[in-house]
Amino acid sequence: MKMNYLYPRIVGKINDDHSLYIDVKNIPGKNQAVLIDCGNNSTLAVKDFIKISTVLISHAHIDHLIGFDNLIRMNLREEKRIRIIGPAPLSTLLHHRLRGYTWNLVSGSKFELEIWDIFPRIIKKFLLRCCEKFAKKHFLEKISSHNPLFSNKWYECSYIILEHGIPSIGYSLKEHDQMKVDKNQLSALMLPEGKWIQKLKTGDFSSGESIIIDGTTWNFKNLHEHLITISPGFKVCYITDTICNKRLHKQIVRFIQGAHQFYCESSFLNKDAALAEKYYHLTAEQVGHLAKDAHVERLYLIHFSQRYTSPDVLLAEAKKVFSNTSFPHVPRHSRITRKV
Repeated sequence: MKMNYLYPRIVGKINDDHSLYIDVKNIPGKNQAVLIDCGNNSTLAVKDFIKISTVLISHAHIDHLIGFDNLIRMNLREEKRIRIIGPAPLSTLLHHRLRGYTWNLVSGSKFELEIWDIFPRIIKKFLLRCCEKFAKKHFLEKISSHNPLFSNKWYECSYIILEHGIPSIGYSLKEHDQMKVDKNQLSALMLPEGKWIQKLKTGDFSSGESIIIDGTTWNFKNLHEHLITISPGFKVCYITDTICNKRLHKQIVRFIQGAHQFYCESSFLNKDAALAEKYYHLTAEQVGHLAKDAHVERLYLIHFSQRYTSPDVLLAEAKKVFSNTSFPHVPRHSRITRKV
């Protein structure tokens, strides 16, 4: 049976400032979560906040950072480091925001923030410590920008730089493809199970490498072709606050290609395309074409302009282009109950 690790859900109400909360399950150790954007997150439970290990910020407009204080407040007494990634100068903006509070009662906390500033060609990493009252911004390192942005044994995160009058960043989380042994083929070849199968599954062998089993020589490449099946990893993508010219359309389609779940802003109707372009947003029709051209499995619409009485008109327009489109399920009530 295939093991899944990423479980996304939208945070915020239907016309709210959304975030995408991705539970990371079935991995060793403490449960974790990734949060994309920091909108109105009052519908998260305290335990959800505490699980967050990584926050991915699209850009620093207020509707995408309004929930930052809740995130900090619920984690202040945790012995942990949260990694926050977004477009430069995110570290400077968050440092100033934290310096706007007084921290004398939690200065013994071991809570830390590691903030990554994404520039066009480099990424700079900084550290802020609660025990120092967030007074100092420590430079950690500078690395070349690349995809994936980060990776572990279970999944990887990639990004794309978009255009919102300022850089806005879209994100993708994808589970690694899973390799499985076809046991019927294994039995047909009368081969025993053993440690050699793990090497076969990883593909960590040269084209001419062989193994001897019961006196018979087998080529690893041939065995891999006959015995291994590949199950594509689950992929979730998040795109918001961008225009969609020809260049960006091609880049976004390539980025979200084959996504199982695609969460995308749908701010305007196509009849208001001039407004969409003026404010660097997408129309519902454009979003539908992105989903269709990228062969995504399901499109979820978020981030609607308040000029429309109901977002249903945006849904109807997107569905004309890409039928498997819907609104994400959203929670109804605030769940924050603990004060620090």
